[in-house]
Amino acid sequence: MQVLRRSRVQFRPAESSGYRTGALDISLAARRIISVPPQLGCRIGCTFCVSGEGPVVRNLTSAEILHLVEEALRAAPPDGRPLELSFTGEGEPALNWRHAAAVCQALPGVSADFDSVRYC
Repeated sequence: MQVLRRSRVQFRPAESSGYRTGALDISLAARRIISVPPQLGCRIGCTFCVSGEGPVVRNLTSAEILHLVEEALRAAPPDGRPLELSFTGEGEPALNWRHAAAVCQALPGVSADFDSVRYC
């Protein structure tokens, strides 16, 4: 009989420009996913996405995005499982690609456990 471990999702809140945002920390058996928004709000308005409910406020800077990642790791330090950064949740990463790319380049300095990045 195979026993499946349950995943655990924690919201790590933050505020930027008076706007409530944050990172999702998704803990799976074999890996951990840190999901961060690349923007506050979104201009695309995809019908399946909650961020289409409000207007785009602005792009997050690479420093702000890294701060969300670092706060998630400070709240629950890496434990040897591979880490994945996921640009999901709020905003379109392709519309903030310069800052998203800068975050990806900085990840090895944040934790050597980061092994992948997802743009959704």
